[in-house]
Parts: sequence; C-alpha cells; structure tokens
Amino acid sequence: MFLDELSSYDYIGIVGVGILFYGYFRFTQEENKMLFFLVFNAIGSSLVAISFLDKWNLSGFLIEAGWFFISIFGIVKLKKDKHCKEI
Repeated sequence: MFLDELSSYDYIGIVGVGILFYGYFRFTQEENKMLFFLVFNAIGSSLVAISFLDKWNLSGFLIEAGWFFISIFGIVKLKKDKHCKEI
C-alpha cells in the first residue's frame, strides 16, 4: 500500500497506533504515570476504532472498544481514589 492510496481513516488509525505505542513506551519508562497511560490508551484505541469505519473489521473494532472502556474505567477509578499523579 502506497501513501497516495491511504484514506483519511488510514491516517487516523496510524496516528492512533502511534499514540498507543507512545503511551506504552512512557508507561514503561516512568513511575506513577498510570493516568497518562490510560488517557493515551483511550485516545489511541478510539482513533484506531474510527479507522474501522472505512474498512470494517468487527474483531478489531471490539478489541479497541474494549481497550477504550477499560481505560475510561481506570481513569474514573484513579480520579475517584485520588491516588494518581497528574499528566
């Protein structure tokens, strides 16, 4: 696939994957960055899920939707517990 053949949904998905990788990388490099990781995971997974609107893939969409909702649950729990370091 060449760059001129990519749709805007492909670019959204690629940005989402980059955000997911960056979030995981930062999570492994620093302590007390759980909130940062969860926010980046929620953003990245939602962007990848949006990319499925162009080329539908049910299992891919379900895994990204699952990661999004798990991340939101974690963010709410961390904020509720107030034991997290800000981004």
